Amino acid sequence: MAIQISAVSYAFLNSYAYGPPQYKEGFLLGKYDESRLVDYILASVPFPLRSSKNPPDIPGQNILGIYRCVPERKPFEFSINDLLSIPEKCKYFCLIEYQDSQISLKFFRVNPRRMPATSPVEYIIFPRLPESDDAEEEKPHPQPKSQIDSPISSRLDSINNRSTQLRQVMTELLINFSK
Repeated sequence: MAIQISAVSYAFLNSYAYGPPQYKEGFLLGKYDESRLVDYILASVPFPLRSSKNPPDIPGQNILGIYRCVPERKPFEFSINDLLSIPEKCKYFCLIEYQDSQISLKFFRVNPRRMPATSPVEYIIFPRLPESDDAEEEKPHPQPKSQIDSPISSRLDSINNRSTQLRQVMTELLINFSK
């Protein structure tokens, strides 16, 4: 199962961390795609999670999960309030931890109604490539300049030939049109 989050939603979630208290928690809206095993998070809506009000109903969007902004706590552990605030059909919990000028977004797959004893699974948003000491030594070998330039020069020649042909056709059309 994978999550795709829109850039706008990602930006809003980051900005909520430093916003007023009413923006510190809410719902993640999006669409399920069972055939491709991808869920799309398209929007985030600030909403008090422990409220007696009904969640917003937005046509064409499902509530995929919730988000909560908290000051950074290490190590992170789910509180009972976190688990109780997750609606029954939600699949994700997005934790936004902030400290001074640093923000950390963590996604967890949760479903406390079906699996109350298992711990949530964390998704890594921007996975890092493993770093090795040999990375500097394994730089690609530079190609000879003639091999690099040859495809580019042949492409430029092709563009130049097409341009010349187009210029000739346009000139003929203008001459015929002016008669």
